[in-house]
Amino acid sequence: MNDPNALEEVVLARQWFYPFALPSGRTAPCAIGPAGALHDTRERMLLHEIGRRFPEGVAGLSCLDLGCNEGFYSFAMARAGFGRVVAVDLQEENIAAATLLRDLFDLPQVSFLCADLESADVRSLGVFDVVLLLGVVYHLEDPVGALRTARAATGNLCVVESQLAPEQLAPFPWGARRNMRAPVGSFSVLDATPDVVESPRYVHPSKVSLVPSAAAMEWLLPAVGFHDVHQVPAPEDGYEQMVSGDRRMWSCLSSEDDDAAG
Repeated sequence: MNDPNALEEVVLARQWFYPFALPSGRTAPCAIGPAGALHDTRERMLLHEIGRRFPEGVAGLSCLDLGCNEGFYSFAMARAGFGRVVAVDLQEENIAAATLLRDLFDLPQVSFLCADLESADVRSLGVFDVVLLLGVVYHLEDPVGALRTARAATGNLCVVESQLAPEQLAPFPWGARRNMRAPVGSFSVLDATPDVVESPRYVHPSKVSLVPSAAAMEWLLPAVGFHDVHQVPAPEDGYEQMVSGDRRMWSCLSSEDDDAAG
């Protein structure tokens, strides 16, 4: 199906996770209502950071979008000028939907892979100039493994964004009552069953989520091999969770040898 009008009618006939702006000026129906404002804030923060890190532009660079869902940020990276964008998601339905949009938006530089982000298929993709891990970590049983996957694929810049849980930093006995250890961060165990049942297209199918605290993320990002890790500031008029710090975005370089502007 190559007729843009026909493609757009297919898009308008279903609910989407993102409020996609369509070529006709209409907006794709968004299933999550007002919370869809999060996506605009994330995009603004991401594009600002890309511009800061790559002041000479991104033409010819590559981007890997891990946990791409329906491709919202993959398309934003293509429009920003990346020459190659590879987007990965576990859900076949999301990949099919994203492919439909890719054709409608005429962004042939974007390709999709249906795979778990820690699979051999993802590891075989190689290294990318920029890696995105947005809204993924807190849905997973193994968030540390996901961060290691992102680090291994990052040739220059990785942008990570996550929902956060409250801090639990009280010291506790370690092997003996008198041997107290203080945690550097914490994870909250979340029963993700309601999310899996209610929104199966949009979340990891695991019914266990480990939601990191801010301190956990601040410690883990350098621990898995990133450096020059800093929090990307949220705009004052941004989505309330980003402004409050209940969600945060981090910008990380892959090694001390990176040439990106800092």
